[in-house]
Amino acid sequence: MDMELLENGRRQASTSPLDLGASRTETSHMHQATDPMRAGWLAAIRTAMTSRAIDLIEERELLPSGKLRHQFSARGHELLQAVLAENLRHPRDAAMGYYRSRPFLLGAGLTPREAFAGSLGLSTGRTAGRDVGVVLNLPPRRGVTVLPTSGDVGGQYTPIAGWAQAIVYHTTVLRNPQWEGSIAVAMGGDASVATGGFWSALTFSDHSFSAHVVGD
Repeated sequence: MDMELLENGRRQASTSPLDLGASRTETSHMHQATDPMRAGWLAAIRTAMTSRAIDLIEERELLPSGKLRHQFSARGHELLQAVLAENLRHPRDAAMGYYRSRPFLLGAGLTPREAFAGSLGLSTGRTAGRDVGVVLNLPPRRGVTVLPTSGDVGGQYTPIAGWAQAIVYHTTVLRNPQWEGSIAVAMGGDASVATGGFWSALTFSDHSFSAHVVGD
């Protein structure tokens, strides 16, 4: 009887989350399942580190070997974009980036294999090798729709402003509940705010929706 109780105790201890012998991986998975905020931050950090690793491989291996003609680093932009991607999960959310938006794309569902394929001009990339690797688009994989990157600096703002107007129309005129809570986000570099596209988007945003400008 005592031996049976001892054996039962060992079995319970081996499966207890408080067991000192439990692996760090098991404990980590348990915390992620019970703490969505922790899981979100870990996912964002993983995305940021993946983006940095891709940049390093391109800079140190692919570019010097001549396999790349250009390398558009997203160094320093990773974390903010990764956090943004983790929060755009509404099926009617939309985003449009620029040539340093690869961290956001990775957070939205782009795979590292697709990222490398795009840079190398392979047919397995998002543009099937027809454009530079950082000109990307992505249909919804984790919620957000990523509109095709514009080759024109500042060209990303007016399409996103149009999507924002569509959100307002669906929610206030059509009373469509499927659009409630959705947002539209455009990303761009410092110089893009001097373009006509940026100011055009701000001009007609005053009449139908609220626009916020945030720098990373």
